[in-house]
Amino acid sequence: MDFVKFDRIAVVLVGHYRTFSRLNDQYIWFFKNLANKVDYYMYVWDDPLTLTLRDISPYLGNYLKKCEIVNTNDCRSDNKIYRLSYLAAKAQKAKLKVEQDENFVYDYVVETRPDLRLRHQNDFSKHFVGLQDNEIIVEGADWLGSYDRWKEVDRKWVPSDGADTFFTTNWYFRMTSNTYNQFADRQDFYKDFKYTDFHKDLCPYFISNPQFVFSKHNDVIEGAIAVSEKDVLENNHRR
Repeated sequence: MDFVKFDRIAVVLVGHYRTFSRLNDQYIWFFKNLANKVDYYMYVWDDPLTLTLRDISPYLGNYLKKCEIVNTNDCRSDNKIYRLSYLAAKAQKAKLKVEQDENFVYDYVVETRPDLRLRHQNDFSKHFVGLQDNEIIVEGADWLGSYDRWKEVDRKWVPSDGADTFFTTNWYFRMTSNTYNQFADRQDFYKDFKYTDFHKDLCPYFISNPQFVFSKHNDVIEGAIAVSEKDVLENNHRR
């Protein structure tokens, strides 16, 4: 069955800008294969604050819908999960305003980070499954365990598995726009949260919000891997 593109999706990029200028081509290539129209919402931190919109806009051009650059002092530099949540909340508000102003709703929203290499299959003939409200594609959530005890299973994590078994290999989430309006509203939840590991720290939020269900499906990516400056220099970031 040939894959039928979605009409319009939003890609929310939150986190440290880092190596995005070397990775932008793979984002554009990947997501334009999913939808006829792709809007990017980039909400990133920069420390020290030397990055400007002029630095970012050439890499996304007309794809860039909204962008904001913040200093880590504005979003708790000691708490990465809060910083990501703080930026996601800003992006969600911007996304919702665009939907209201233009009188439409995105088919899907993907939240990921600007410094990830999407390791994907090149065959897009697989059908990207449709999702119901409250259903989320979570890359890497089919791994249960911790750093010292990994266990591969044939199903996704559920809250009844407990906090000790929660782990996401990296930051890639796809869901309906309505679901994202809820998922991105987690800033207050993490305001006084003690940061430990952002691979695991979403677990308390999901346990407190059992309406969210992890889809049993994956998108056609094989993984979302953080890319360092060293990786860029070694040219390992290309697809």
